[in-house]
Amino acid sequence: MRVAETHAPAERAPRRRVDRTTGLPEREAFETRLQEATREAAQSTRPLSLIIAGIDDFERVSERLGPAVSGACVQIVVENITRTIQRIGMFMARLEQSEFGIILPATDEEAVWRMAHNIVHSVRQLGLQHPIDTPRLLSLSAGIATSSGHFDLDGHALWVVADQALQRARSGRGDSVATSAE
Repeated sequence: MRVAETHAPAERAPRRRVDRTTGLPEREAFETRLQEATREAAQSTRPLSLIIAGIDDFERVSERLGPAVSGACVQIVVENITRTIQRIGMFMARLEQSEFGIILPATDEEAVWRMAHNIVHSVRQLGLQHPIDTPRLLSLSAGIATSSGHFDLDGHALWVVADQALQRARSGRGDSVATSAE
């Protein structure tokens, strides 16, 4: 009599979910990649920068005009950001309904500042009328944070700093960039 072989269930790699509206990885993949990038940057002693960008006043647009219009706005902004920033090693994900995270390995504070300004400016240059506040254009704000090659911040702390900078950028009428240094 032969004994049937038993096998433990095959371990599966974590599923990297993709946002249906944008085609970008979702928050969980961003968290994983940020931790990997933090370790890699610490080993190489190179800086690591992060941009957290958000469409200004998006909640009102979404509530008032629904998922079709708000989804179209998100798609246009994401396409514009990806055209504006194309960098080797860059990783971009959709974090929330109107927020996106961009991980930029080997990118110092000056370079990430320019990139963030470029994406904010590029969205403004699209000239998209704000769907609710018609005298305004649809705009983007961005918060940035950079960790030096000596690794003064872990991935989560870097994210918190960039998110706080985004909130400062949005505190006026948006359409701006703020940094952790402010």
